[in-house]
Amino acid sequence: MPPGTTKYNVDWEGQDDGTNNEPISKWFSKANEYQARCNLCNCTFNIGNKGISSIKRHASQKNHKAKSAKEAAKVNVSRESTSISDLVDSEPSPSADNNISLSSTISTDNSFNGQQLTLDEQTHVAEAMWSALVAEHNIAFSTSDHATKIFHKMFPDSSIAAGFKCSRTKTNYTIVDGIATESQEKLLESIKNVPFSILIDESNKQYGKKILVILIKFYDEGHGDITTRFLDICVCNNGTADVIASVIVDFFNKNNLSFDNLIQIMSDNPNVMRGVLSGLVTQIKSKYAGHMVDIGGCSLHHVSNAIKNSLPELHNYEELEDFLQDAHAFFSFHVEFCEKKSEIQEIFDLEKHKILRYCEVRFLSVYPVVVRLIEQYKPLKKLFLEEIPKNYKKVAKQARVRRIRTALKDKFTLPTLYFIQHALEIFQKYEKLFQRSTTTIHLLYDKQIELYRTTLIYFCRLDIIEKCKCNEDLLGIDFLDSENCLKLEEFSIGSNAKKLISDFVEKDKIFFWKA
Repeated sequence: MPPGTTKYNVDWEGQDDGTNNEPISKWFSKANEYQARCNLCNCTFNIGNKGISSIKRHASQKNHKAKSAKEAAKVNVSRESTSISDLVDSEPSPSADNNISLSSTISTDNSFNGQQLTLDEQTHVAEAMWSALVAEHNIAFSTSDHATKIFHKMFPDSSIAAGFKCSRTKTNYTIVDGIATESQEKLLESIKNVPFSILIDESNKQYGKKILVILIKFYDEGHGDITTRFLDICVCNNGTADVIASVIVDFFNKNNLSFDNLIQIMSDNPNVMRGVLSGLVTQIKSKYAGHMVDIGGCSLHHVSNAIKNSLPELHNYEELEDFLQDAHAFFSFHVEFCEKKSEIQEIFDLEKHKILRYCEVRFLSVYPVVVRLIEQYKPLKKLFLEEIPKNYKKVAKQARVRRIRTALKDKFTLPTLYFIQHALEIFQKYEKLFQRSTTTIHLLYDKQIELYRTTLIYFCRLDIIEKCKCNEDLLGIDFLDSENCLKLEEFSIGSNAKKLISDFVEKDKIFFWKA
């Protein structure tokens, strides 16, 4: 054959490239009759003299093989369907805590329906993954402007990064009109014919609007697990039971959801939600879902309210509560003393922990605050009873500092803190158990009985408790009857508190027990 006259033959594309066990068509294509193009190396070369041998020779070159290896090592991305929401798995996969990354649910296969994705399509998938990450972690949209530029510099050898263009406007659009919209549609479609419960709560934190947040809990057959999903946010400026019920009914009707599938509504416990005569749950059950099961409101609210109502019975609890709040507030307003506190913590060989903030509206927030104050009690005494009066006389005159000093001087403060820690430890465990994201409804009854029984053991006669043959008998114990109670000095107050008061004079012991 005369030199330079071999023409490109499309049949070559199905053959092996001779070095990388890959078809020629993966990287090579026809440039013209006498030239082939390598899409990986972005170059053309003559094949007129040696034909397919020229292609195989190029494939064996060091530069081509290095680029081929890089491409093989990259995380390839794919599209599972033609819409953005199909790129994102709208149903969370089952896991120990049902907490799965939204961006990680996007498939990383570089093919769709057996066909290789184009570079543009792979770039769109990368943009969808980025948008999902922004939504999931509440990242500012403005970050996308910088991400687009920095990805180009971070991955200069990536053709996907080179084509990545996802500024704040595009990110917003992808999330709101793409991922969110179609994921919502898929969610609504998946719950049309399955039993579900809804979880609702009101909030007024959206620019003066009062909103109703609705979550949905249902068994996801696709993943074989119970999952909780965000359903919607509805504006509900007038938070009466009638209005909230109307908002929920309108939402069901608008989205073609059947009340026949609603098995339970979970909410907090005010009369608006759970009033016997005209509360929200009562209205929904009487008018739309007579079959609905009502297991009561949030048990964590019940436990928290019980604790809030019991703590004020302690001696000087108002002063003690001031101490809990003042200790944190002092270091917030006087950051210059944080370093001094750290120095004292080193003296006592303690962790340099911060004093925690007490917030009475949070579930049992008093427990971790008390535990931290006990841990840091010696450094606090040295700082407020020695260092500040001696070296910072002006600070020592502040009302907050005077209250802290009074509490630290009071011999009853530390044993009272130890008692609170001991008494609330079982409630803290209960709270943590039922704040898990996994299903725990099957544990609720037994754990409530266990919590009640343990509380009774603290101050009731054990023989009375042991006589109970069933849970109904346990609930029937009259704990206000002194005949059923232990003697004061036999109450369970915790070994640390008992050890401290053992050094008290008899008068102070009696005062502490009665307080």
